Amino acid sequence: MTADAGDRRSQRERMLAGDFYLADDPQLSQDNRRAMRLMEEFNRSPADAPAQRCRILAELLGACGEGTVIRPPLYCDYGWQLRVGVRTFINFGLVALDVATITIGDDVLEVSNDGNGGSNKYHCEGGW
Repeated sequence: MTADAGDRRSQRERMLAGDFYLADDPQLSQDNRRAMRLMEEFNRSPADAPAQRCRILAELLGACGEGTVIRPPLYCDYGWQLRVGVRTFINFGLVALDVATITIGDDVLEVSNDGNGGSNKYHCEGGW
């Protein structure tokens, strides 16, 4: 892929627009290293420290709703492109390739890494 000399957008702007971009761009690389550092901290966090996990997720993700539980491990590219609604439960092993916005709504049960080659999502009106 060659860069379009007339395109003055940053690689991040190109990525967000869904256009070709260079993933090893210094800004995107910095954003990815930030996410890796926070994911590592989250994935090592103790099960009996929900406040610590919520603090890390609030820093990592674009949004994480009240009453949401995400069980480690969690993997993503940038974090800020991933938004999770309220009262949502995400089981072990979510892989979110968030070069585009990913929104997981309210009252969702996400069964990641279900052994069937994908994940299953269940929505429950009115909460679990």
